[in-house]
Amino acid sequence: MKKILPFLLALAIIFPFSAYCSCIEKARNNLTTYYHSLLCNIDKSSEGEQNCSLPAKKITKNKLRIITSVKTGKDKHISVSLHIRGHIDLPKLSKRWRITFSRQSLDRLTNKQIDRENDTMVKDNKFRIGLRYRFLKHKNREFFTKLSFKVHKPFGPYQELGIKKRFLFSGSDFYIYSRGGIYYYFVQRYIARSLELNFIKPLSTGYTIAQANDWDANRDNHHEKRLTNHLKLHQDIDKNNHLVYWISYSSVAKPHQAYKQDWQAISLSYIHHLSKWFYIQTIPRIIQRHENRFRNDFSISVSFGMILSL
Repeated sequence: MKKILPFLLALAIIFPFSAYCSCIEKARNNLTTYYHSLLCNIDKSSEGEQNCSLPAKKITKNKLRIITSVKTGKDKHISVSLHIRGHIDLPKLSKRWRITFSRQSLDRLTNKQIDRENDTMVKDNKFRIGLRYRFLKHKNREFFTKLSFKVHKPFGPYQELGIKKRFLFSGSDFYIYSRGGIYYYFVQRYIARSLELNFIKPLSTGYTIAQANDWDANRDNHHEKRLTNHLKLHQDIDKNNHLVYWISYSSVAKPHQAYKQDWQAISLSYIHHLSKWFYIQTIPRIIQRHENRFRNDFSISVSFGMILSL
C-alpha cells in the first residue's frame, strides 16, 4: 500500500488542472477496475462477471474515498495530508463482517469537515486496517465492534464497541443522529469513551440547519473530558455546488475541574463537484486557541476528493 500512495497523491493533486482530460478518466477507470478485481478475489460471492468488469451491487457498495488536502496559514507553511476511507464487505464469509481501512490528518476539525466518518478518537496520520463485526443492524440502528491497528510499528491496536442510532419523528422532517463508542487501547491499557449527538432540520429545499455535539473522555490517555459543539448551515446552490457555514466551540475539563474554553472557530466549506466521482473542497477558517491567548489564526485548506467504485 505504501508504494501506491505517492501515485494516488500525485493523481489527486494534478487532476484539477486537467479535469476533463481523457487520460485521467482512463486512469481512474483502471483504478476502479483493479479495485473491483481485488474485491472479487477477497470474496467470491459477487454476482457479476468473473473478471469483475461489470460488478454487482454487492461490489459497488464497497466505495473507496481518497482525499488529498493542502493547508496553509498566516505563517505560509504548507502541509499536505492524505485521507483514505473505505471498506470491504464479506457477504460470502458472513453479512456481519467487514474489512475497513482509513488514514487521516492530525487536525481533528479538518478531519470532521472533509470526512463524515472520521475516527474522532484517533490522533495519528498513519494508515489503519480494521476488522468490523456487526451484532445488529436495523433501518435506524446499528451495534458493532471493531479491531483496528496501524500497518507499521507501533501498531497501536484498539478495540471499539460502538452503537449508532437515528431517531425519526413521524409527521416531521426533523431527526436526531447519535453515535457512541467505548475504546480499549491494548498497548497503553486504557479505556476512552466518546458520544456524538446531532440535530438536523431542513429549513427549505436548499437549506438545512444542523447542530452537532461531540463529547469524549480520556482520549490519548489524557485524564480530561472534551466537549465540542458545531452549528452548521447547509446550502445547496445547485447539484454541483454546496456550502456549509460552520461555528465551532470546544471546551475541556481536567479532573475535578469545570469545563473551560479551549478554542473557537468560524469557517466556510465550499464543495464543487466536477463529476459524480471527483470534487474540490475549499475551507477558509479563523480559529482562536487558548494556547495562543485567543488571537486570530487564519488558515485555508483545499481538498481534492476522488471516489472509486462508482
